[in-house]
Amino acid sequence: MATFTDGHLDDLRRRLRSEHIGSIEVRDVFVERRFDAEGVEYVQVTLVVSEPRAGQQTWPVNDAFELRQRVRWTAAEVGIPVDVSITITSAGEADTQDDEEDDDAGGQDPGTGVHW
Repeated sequence: MATFTDGHLDDLRRRLRSEHIGSIEVRDVFVERRFDAEGVEYVQVTLVVSEPRAGQQTWPVNDAFELRQRVRWTAAEVGIPVDVSITITSAGEADTQDDEEDDDAGGQDPGTGVHW
């Protein structure tokens, strides 16, 4: 069983709160310890970020991918030894969720259906 504390989760939250990748600025971070249907522990990270640029329905693919990578690297750096599921959302209606089984893709643009 993985061993990490709420202190690790607080450290992750604190370090991610100030991230700024390309056009995406992290405004708030929610981190929660969860268990899947088989009882395997993982960490759910929800990033509340700046709205997409004017005229865009979502954030640039490369920026969103890099932000997800940064979350995973930071989790490893603070000592979280379990999988991390990542949701990126804004105060508006745009949102994208990282599919737990798709580590390299990152999401789908709901307007176009394009995967990234």
